Amino acid sequence: MKITDSALRSFRVARTYRENSQKVNCVDYSPNGENAISSSDDDCIVLYDIHEGRPQRTLFSKKYGVDLIRYTHGDAETVVYSSNKLDDTIRYLSLSDNKYIRYFPGHTARVIALSMSPVDDTFISGSWDETIRIWDLRSPNCQGLTHPLGKPFCSFDPDGLIFAAGVESQAIKLYDLRAFDKGPFATFEMRLNRVCDWTGLKFSSDGKQILISTNGGMILVLNAFSGSVLHTFSGYNNSRGISLEACFTPDSQFVMIGSEDGRVHVWSTESGMKVAVLDGKHPGPINTLQFNPRFMTFASACTNMVRQKMMYAATRATLKKEFGGGHIKDEMFGTVEEDVCFQGYLRHMSSCSSPAPLTVAEQELHQIKVTEVTMEFGLDKRAQALQGLAFPLQEEAKRALQQLKQKRINYIQLRLDVEQETIGLVHTKPTETHELPYRIPTDSPRYHFFIFKHSHQGQLQEALVFIYSMPGYTCSIKERMLYSSCKNRLLDEVERDYQLEVTKKMEIDCGDGLTEDFLYEEVHPMEHTLKQAFAKPRGPGGKRGNKRLIKGAGENGEDS
Repeated sequence: MKITDSALRSFRVARTYRENSQKVNCVDYSPNGENAISSSDDDCIVLYDIHEGRPQRTLFSKKYGVDLIRYTHGDAETVVYSSNKLDDTIRYLSLSDNKYIRYFPGHTARVIALSMSPVDDTFISGSWDETIRIWDLRSPNCQGLTHPLGKPFCSFDPDGLIFAAGVESQAIKLYDLRAFDKGPFATFEMRLNRVCDWTGLKFSSDGKQILISTNGGMILVLNAFSGSVLHTFSGYNNSRGISLEACFTPDSQFVMIGSEDGRVHVWSTESGMKVAVLDGKHPGPINTLQFNPRFMTFASACTNMVRQKMMYAATRATLKKEFGGGHIKDEMFGTVEEDVCFQGYLRHMSSCSSPAPLTVAEQELHQIKVTEVTMEFGLDKRAQALQGLAFPLQEEAKRALQQLKQKRINYIQLRLDVEQETIGLVHTKPTETHELPYRIPTDSPRYHFFIFKHSHQGQLQEALVFIYSMPGYTCSIKERMLYSSCKNRLLDEVERDYQLEVTKKMEIDCGDGLTEDFLYEEVHPMEHTLKQAFAKPRGPGGKRGNKRLIKGAGENGEDS
């Protein structure tokens, strides 16, 4: 079936998958078009069957993370991908048995581009370390290295003989793979006013055009032979500067890109006219887009902003507390831009002062306020519900908690990974009570679990103590809000899933006062006996006379 304007306008959403808890950062189709694969920021690799339209399997890369996943040449059972967590090594993975075939170390900073050769087992990678490396799947050694003098986004041409590098958002450099060590054989300097950064580069399937994606509100299509700008496509939403991926259709006749409002925009590369706007039904910006090389389908993935909305809602009370609720005159809520302008404020005030019944939305908001329950820390009382964010524990942190439960370790220090929205392990060094103050960082917040061994009433006892350390206002507001919001849910998970009974929970700003005596008094608070109040003295015995009246000044007729 030929790809035409009318065919593109007829596209509709056929399947929606919600396999990931965090952003899908990359999607790729197998060379035969029968399979697709995705990588995401929750460290998941999901395989999809295109014929059946369903997910096949989910693999994990918890330790290293996964990004820029690519099928290898002519093979739907192996992939290569970069790391976004532990190091910058590229990994070669067998999908059939979930085992690494080979590692490709060499980059010293994050890999930002990965392109497979369309003709053999060669692939190239670009990194923030300002290098482009050439690899062969059969060897872990780098086959070639070039320095393009800037951060490069690179890609092979359809013949696999030339690769292009977009450098520092201002130049395109073309290299001959057989003589790359001689430098670029052509360089195209872009004479445009730089209003955004380049985020990707692709050749069309006929090799005549180069597509440049950006984090702004435009994409560029260049002549691959002269470097001249053929088209500048704009008119889609990207006000937040998100890296949005664009792609060619397999016939090179159309360019597609997602937008901030969840729609897909399509232009003709021949006329430069927009031919279609498709409703992707995405709740967030479409950051990844790929067209199937064999079938009339394409895949899009979005950056779902639900988590960000939850974070704003969960941290609102903390923000008011930090700022001081007494300084806030009015409080209003909005979901669209019209709600938070001056006219929206006037409507809000009119609604508040009006005796008319509340709207459905206002009734729901009122019910939410009424049912809000705060968490209380105490030895004998706990609220019915928990508020705050529930960041998942990383695998190393989970293993540490299991070891703590088995008494194989006595101390755990945890931190929030704000970018990944997870809770990670810092260390589990053996710690004596006198060493505990030196475990508390002076420049960053932390969560601590410590088994306090002590003697009480002649018996040796152990008490699990939770310490939330926040070194005052040297930390950012975001850190203070996130650590405060995640604390309750972390404790609930530790007590519920790991059956660890926390004897004492405390908050400190430094470790200076964490002495053995202090911990003992916190774990075993002194029981204060109630002293009997002094008895009222008895009056004089015998017959009591008349009550004495005390006269004020002027009562005897004297002038006061």
